[in-house]
Amino acid sequence: MINASKATTSAQRYSDAPNRFITVGKIRFAYRELGPRGGVPLVLLNHWGAVLDNFDPRIVDALAAAHHVIAVDYRGIGLSSGSAPVTIDEMARDAMDMIGKLGFGTVDLMGFSLGGFVAQDIALKAPVWYAS
Repeated sequence: MINASKATTSAQRYSDAPNRFITVGKIRFAYRELGPRGGVPLVLLNHWGAVLDNFDPRIVDALAAAHHVIAVDYRGIGLSSGSAPVTIDEMARDAMDMIGKLGFGTVDLMGFSLGGFVAQDIALKAPVWYAS
């Protein structure tokens, strides 16, 4: 489990960030993280069918200059196991389960395209996780 209060630094560039994995139930989710640890992490949610390599490294690097950034693959997409979800509700619940398993009580969310819908659904389902 990751301790959000521990102030350490991970990879400095998205292209150097290793793929990490966390198992929630029977699903192994892939993610990458970088930037300074501590405070509220920023979780990036991508468009449908996108994998970790589809996040623009220039944008992620700029965000990670001041934030602990966690980019994720959806279930059944990229390096994550299982079957891809077909609803925003399923994607949001998966993301919430993953965030919880990583040990975070509060996160900021940033979604691109479909990821924006997923972020909104998470904010409705668990508003205490959505930091302003």
